[in-house]
Amino acid sequence: MDLSTLLQSPLRAISRGFARFRTVSSQNKNPNLTRNHMRALTLLVFILSTGMIMLAQPTSTKAPTDVIRMVPAAISQQSDSTARTARRTRTPRPPRPGVFTSLDSAMTMPDSVLVLSLRGKGLTSINGLTAFRNLQVLDLAGNALSAFPLDALKITALVSIDLSDNPIKSVPNEIGTLMGLSRLVLRNTGIKTLPASIGKCTNLTQLDLSRNLLTSLPVVELNLLPNLRTLSIGGFKDGPPADTTTPAPQPTKQK
Repeated sequence: MDLSTLLQSPLRAISRGFARFRTVSSQNKNPNLTRNHMRALTLLVFILSTGMIMLAQPTSTKAPTDVIRMVPAAISQQSDSTARTARRTRTPRPPRPGVFTSLDSAMTMPDSVLVLSLRGKGLTSINGLTAFRNLQVLDLAGNALSAFPLDALKITALVSIDLSDNPIKSVPNEIGTLMGLSRLVLRNTGIKTLPASIGKCTNLTQLDLSRNLLTSLPVVELNLLPNLRTLSIGGFKDGPPADTTTPAPQPTKQK
């Protein structure tokens, strides 16, 4: 039921009251009686006015409710915008401890250098590697080195050397001093063979000689490497030796 229907009866009552008031006022000369009628009508008008205000309140509060509902949506949109801005302005992740990509910065704290990655720096030579006595991973791939870095052969902590895409041409006999070496990548380095001392690198698990025109390999020594799991060979000048496919011997179980 709407507001106009609810107010029809009270409005008719007020109209009848005013009509009765005019009739009584014209017939009765008593001013007290006239005042009493007037007070009664005033009270009735006040009561009806209060009722009208109370009935109208739900309609008047509808707009603020809609505004309140809109506030969380606005806050959510602002939060999303703030998050997107934070992602765009996120500070770069700090380098991992012990990992260096610059020789100059590595020289400032040589004992802390565990990984030295100078890939693609255009280096033609490199000196001072002996300062990194704790160096474990040396990545010099994609440079212009014309010889195997001899200083690296004096770092007994090395476990990985990557010299791929450098025209080093040959590997020195001293490679056998790196007994802890487990990964040696010589891909596309122009080498033609390996020294027999490679057999002393008993911890070697990965050896990459691909994309080289190999003329020979120390097959016997390679087959005796107990931990060798991956041997990549990409080419031979006159075809591979007949026994290069001989698998490495598997350790026998003690009875």
